[in-house]
Amino acid sequence: MGSRVAVVTGANKGLGLGIVERLAAELPDWTILLTARDEARGRAAASSVGSPRVHFVPLDVTSSDSIAAFVGTLKADWGGRVDLLCHNAGLLFRTPPTPDTSRSVLAVNFYGVRSLQTAVDPLLARGARVVVLASRLADVTSLRAPGLRAAITAPDLTAEAIDAWVGSYQAALEAGTVEVDGWPVTGGLPPYRVSKMGVVALVRVLAAAEDPSRGVTFAACCPGWVRTDMGGASATSTIAQGADTPVWLATGGGVGPGKSGRFWASRKELDFVAGDF
Repeated sequence: MGSRVAVVTGANKGLGLGIVERLAAELPDWTILLTARDEARGRAAASSVGSPRVHFVPLDVTSSDSIAAFVGTLKADWGGRVDLLCHNAGLLFRTPPTPDTSRSVLAVNFYGVRSLQTAVDPLLARGARVVVLASRLADVTSLRAPGLRAAITAPDLTAEAIDAWVGSYQAALEAGTVEVDGWPVTGGLPPYRVSKMGVVALVRVLAAAEDPSRGVTFAACCPGWVRTDMGGASATSTIAQGADTPVWLATGGGVGPGKSGRFWASRKELDFVAGDF
């Protein structure tokens, strides 16, 4: 087992698997834990990488029991430390949102990140990195109500306030008031947009609250439009290209300890640098 441990969520296929493959190649002394809900697919994916340092560990980020079991496994089998946590697991529906589909998207893309981060945070080693896969669709200009934009970008924002903000979208969808309330309404993407706005804000809040002496780095990034099951065949980037920015951040690029960053599309095309949002 390597002396350092990396965790990648939702990594049995697509971009998550691409990130695992790159990490295995670029971090030769690390143990890489590939996580997924489906055990058969997860084990097959880990085996496909062809590295004895890549291991499958089951994890459903929407289940508190699964998260607790995962943390128990980290402590029992992998030294109780995490040097890299890459929140990649994601869900998107392209059909018009319903309360049920929205609830599923928010559960994976926002609340799953929130719950797993809270559970794993005590295990983060000094100098660890946390990388969250966000999206260009997290642009707050799609919020048509100034109050919604002000709330999610407030300088005194808290994690609990983000929880409530994301939950208010779900409540508006169930009440049929998303349009009048000023939430995004186009196509099947609004829940995805809201979930990614939430995690970008969460990264900012976590970075601001981090103890500088621990030296943990937080970053949110957009991998671009990637040809995966989620991105579709017409997407403009390969999986290898999509993995570029998250792996760069994971292996030392982009932001310094205790800072936050938002990175769009490619590490060569930065809209914001450390601490600017």
